[in-house]
Amino acid sequence: MGRYFTLRFIGAALLLLAIQINAQEDVDGYTHFGRGSCQDSRGKMYSYLQRIMTFPNAETCGRQECERFGNLESYRGFEFSVAKRCTCLFDADEMPAVPEDSEDPTYVSKTDSAMGSVVAVSGTPGTNCYQFGVSNERILFHQLFYQIICDACLENSTLDLIKTTDLGFL
Repeated sequence: MGRYFTLRFIGAALLLLAIQINAQEDVDGYTHFGRGSCQDSRGKMYSYLQRIMTFPNAETCGRQECERFGNLESYRGFEFSVAKRCTCLFDADEMPAVPEDSEDPTYVSKTDSAMGSVVAVSGTPGTNCYQFGVSNERILFHQLFYQIICDACLENSTLDLIKTTDLGFL
């Protein structure tokens, strides 16, 4: 009886954790990596452009602001902050030029040293990381996560509930 209760408790805790982590919205065409700044395989941050204005949500940031850079090989994705700031990310020294026009919205930028695909997040609260494109590694991890739950012998009803919960962090 004790083992059954422990497994049910673990299953419920995993479900609550998945729901809490997935509080940030999904954006079509992007992989949500989770909370924190996007990082490359060396743990480095990306160069960025950020328009000096707020955006209503991550969808608007990614699809209407940053995705216009989607044809550039150096475009890696975006970060959306709790302050509703939208930051478009690029490989080191490969940011596009932004016109300095008084009628064009003002931008801030910073050059950093990340290169290549997003593979991790810093874990710092306050921002969410979105990689441009869908990550196959995340899909494989998602499947592995479900298999571990199955192996833990959770009831079918609990497993079905977990499977229907969109785990955006995976």
